[in-house]
Amino acid sequence: MTEAEHARMAGRMERRGSSALATSSGSEGHEEEPRGRQRVPQCAARHRYALAGCLAVVVVYLLWMASSSLSGKRGEPGWVHRRERGSGSIGTFKLRVSGSWGTQPEYNSDRRECPLYYERLKYEDIRDRRAVPYLLGGRQRPHCRQCHSNAPWARFCSWDYSRFSKFRGPVCPDWLQEQLLSWMIESAERGRPGFRDMLTMTPCDLFSLIRGRTLWLMGDSMMQEFMKAVMCFMVEFWDVDRQPQPPIKPHSEPYVDFEWPLQGWCIDLPQNSRICLLRSNTADQMLDVVFPAFPKLGVKIDDIIIANFAMWHNLEDHYYGNMSRFREHVWFNLRDLPLFVWRDASVQHFDTLSGDYIWPTRTNSCVPFRDVALDDANQLHSWYPALQNVVEGGWRNKLAYMGLHDLQMPIIHTWNVSLNMWNYHTNYREEPGDCTHMCHPSAYQYWIFAMVETLRALPPDARASAQRHLMRPTRHLSSDHVKPPLASENGHRVFSPLY
Repeated sequence: MTEAEHARMAGRMERRGSSALATSSGSEGHEEEPRGRQRVPQCAARHRYALAGCLAVVVVYLLWMASSSLSGKRGEPGWVHRRERGSGSIGTFKLRVSGSWGTQPEYNSDRRECPLYYERLKYEDIRDRRAVPYLLGGRQRPHCRQCHSNAPWARFCSWDYSRFSKFRGPVCPDWLQEQLLSWMIESAERGRPGFRDMLTMTPCDLFSLIRGRTLWLMGDSMMQEFMKAVMCFMVEFWDVDRQPQPPIKPHSEPYVDFEWPLQGWCIDLPQNSRICLLRSNTADQMLDVVFPAFPKLGVKIDDIIIANFAMWHNLEDHYYGNMSRFREHVWFNLRDLPLFVWRDASVQHFDTLSGDYIWPTRTNSCVPFRDVALDDANQLHSWYPALQNVVEGGWRNKLAYMGLHDLQMPIIHTWNVSLNMWNYHTNYREEPGDCTHMCHPSAYQYWIFAMVETLRALPPDARASAQRHLMRPTRHLSSDHVKPPLASENGHRVFSPLY
């Protein structure tokens, strides 16, 4: 074999060795493949803290989504309530709803009646907790203008106790709000008058009655709390980012003391409409301070004034004198005054037989009327003779009704339905002793419904222009035709006819 052949043979052996080596290397490569895969756990071990943080973020996000779906706060934008059935106690959970419902318009097609569009809720949806009544903080559907506002009034009107509970009057705890809604639904199921309509009422129902006019709420601190409830009911209609303006701009003294006449504020609504509060605790303040300021306030003949004074009068003689003076002034100035509507005296729940405030107080606790019952016709009954005065509306209302009967003044009746709401007092200032004012929402929401129903029931002429001739005596009045305003009958004070 020549040297050339030996060289070729050696080359073949090298190549075969290379192939064998390559095959062996390939098999060894298969053995080393798991080592490559071990790089993943090694990398994970090196970055375990970062991975743990990412995993924690994911877990927290999932838990937040679950908790939001099950226990979202009342009043958050786009949430409605349902009641969990089949359990002994009432539990609530929220379903997230879309901010826009279908293709329904944002504005009403007939903007002359109401500038905003409100879908009228179905009672069955409210009963089954698929929707929250507008009166109790349900947001505008299908569109919501103020849902995402962080303005103080918008947050207060969400009725969220945990989020914002101390702005201009405390919000009721969630369990009290749930109790209120359950009681309203139960009353509707029992057939009590008005409750179904109240649960499905929209802010447009009120706006259509005051469009182009000013609704004046004139009275003491109870009327002031009522004003807050009305503002929250109409929260989509006014600019919550601007603080409400005082009805009369002060010249020097700041507007901070709401205990004095003319202290109050106004909210501007579309179409030259307003809602204003005028603080006035007694008839003396109304007649001596507020009434003379009507021209400066811009009070017009076609406005509506909801008036009340009662809680500052704890003596019958004092209240009787104020009511007599108020009655006489309104009588002689009927043709020059706007439409007056009277709101009855508020019920109190002090630890006394009649619930009225008496000094010194026996306790700091608010107590219910245990021997007075509300029937399915919204009438009160009691088998206890000493409580007959409460059944008839309390001494303040009995006295006021006698005086207002001759004026044929419309009356907003709230006493009967509000009588059992004794436990809504204790959360007004989150301190004991106040059994007059209430937290929000509570009886004030029923007052709104009662006000709307009272205004709606007026003759069309009175609603449109507040011309009172349909409700006035036809006989011409003069001082010669008027008998003394006070009289006595069987030892009890009564109002004598004015003609």
